[in-house]
Amino acid sequence: AAACAAIYKVLLKFWVDEASALSITLLLSTIATLNLVLLSGAMLLLLRFRVESLIWESIPWTFLCCSALLSLVFNFLINFGIAYTSPLFISLGTVLGIPLNAAFDFLLRSSPVGALKAAGCALIILGFGLLASPWNQHTPRAAALEDCRSDEDAARTHLEQTIQP
Repeated sequence: AAACAAIYKVLLKFWVDEASALSITLLLSTIATLNLVLLSGAMLLLLRFRVESLIWESIPWTFLCCSALLSLVFNFLINFGIAYTSPLFISLGTVLGIPLNAAFDFLLRSSPVGALKAAGCALIILGFGLLASPWNQHTPRAAALEDCRSDEDAARTHLEQTIQP
């Protein structure tokens, strides 16, 4: 699943370089329509052969509708963010959702925080902090990229001075 998500994010950035809100909405609508068309048949078959059962009265509709709305907003913001920033940046942001969800579960639903969940959240936050820290900006690769940018700026300035009388 993680590999498919990474491929999706990179291909989205490749195909939709600078997207508008309308194009992201159209993309999500297309994905939703494909899900409905392709997966509803499988669900109907599972219901028909009694592999699954569906009791309409026991479905928590309020929770389900709120979850669907939040999922829609989340996916819109993720896809919009990928189109305007880097897929890596968005991936880091979504990873931080894991500790935030654990915190909301603890605060709103009084869900217990076990040792593994706490350790996982701490490691995620630590990893994000290390990646976002200024220490990470002074690596040899970052310095090489900065040198390339300064050489490119100098060449552009020289070219502009040469062309203008």
